[in-house]
Amino acid sequence: MSRDRISELEVYRRFEEAEVKWIPDAIDKISFTPFSLNFLFGPRQVGKSTALLLAIKRLLDEEVNPKAIFYYSCDKHLPPPERWW
Repeated sequence: MSRDRISELEVYRRFEEAEVKWIPDAIDKISFTPFSLNFLFGPRQVGKSTALLLAIKRLLDEEVNPKAIFYYSCDKHLPPPERWW
């Protein structure tokens, strides 16, 4: 993932355009050591994707190879909220 690609994502654009920017503390708790496994879960719309994208941006700012970073959002695969029940 590249810096340009992050800027194209709606989740990140909403964060950048917000008057108040809250940086989730989950970012500092994510382990990036080889073979680490992290789970980030919670209700919808609480900032999980934003936290991941901010962590990815931090990695890119630290000159981590963009080819070593993979991000995939499953939101497009969810049925509309009215069909959840």
